[in-house]
Amino acid sequence: METICPRCGGSHFHYNRSRMRMECDTCGAPWLNPQQEQRLMEYDQTYAQALQHIQAGNWQQALQRLAPLVGQYPTDKKLHEAIIQAATQDFSDMTMRETAPRRQAEASWNALVRLHGITPVLRRYAAQKQERERERLQEHKARMRKWLFRAALCAIVLFLGLSFYSYSLVFLCFIGLLGCLYKVCLLDPLSLIYQARHPAPASSNPFTQSDWSYRIPISKNHR
Repeated sequence: METICPRCGGSHFHYNRSRMRMECDTCGAPWLNPQQEQRLMEYDQTYAQALQHIQAGNWQQALQRLAPLVGQYPTDKKLHEAIIQAATQDFSDMTMRETAPRRQAEASWNALVRLHGITPVLRRYAAQKQERERERLQEHKARMRKWLFRAALCAIVLFLGLSFYSYSLVFLCFIGLLGCLYKVCLLDPLSLIYQARHPAPASSNPFTQSDWSYRIPISKNHR
């Protein structure tokens, strides 16, 4: 069966090595064999299903459909942006506590940087996320200072109680001191020290922050 160009009606084709495809000798239109057309149809259907899941809020289902497409078409910018949209729950999740979606978003962000595909929407989300992380770190510092101040106050009163042989006061202050130190341990001071010594650059991938930052408790304002 003779192959006919759908654009000009020509019947002679050649292989273009730079574009890695068969093209019409007359007009240069690409010629797709039935297998290629089937793959493109499956691509369109799968991508459309992923977008529908994003619209419905089915984030995991959307990621499951997008991941194989990225493996087949790693330079398709819209696929990487769709993965970030699904992983961030339509750019609403600023904490990214789940590891798997965060890793997928991290890889897609890096790919978009190499492909020069970072859109204003993605830049805006990255700025908001970094600002939220800074606010969360400041709140964490404030809570840490509060419990350290209470612990110091309990320690001072405890020594005063020892000086005046007020053992009931000493006992209460000792219990209070242990309680304050327990609260400090729950706030994970090591994560605060790590964040202070290793701040994330403002231009870095918003999903590649160290796992230490995700150990900082989330306040109710950031949920």
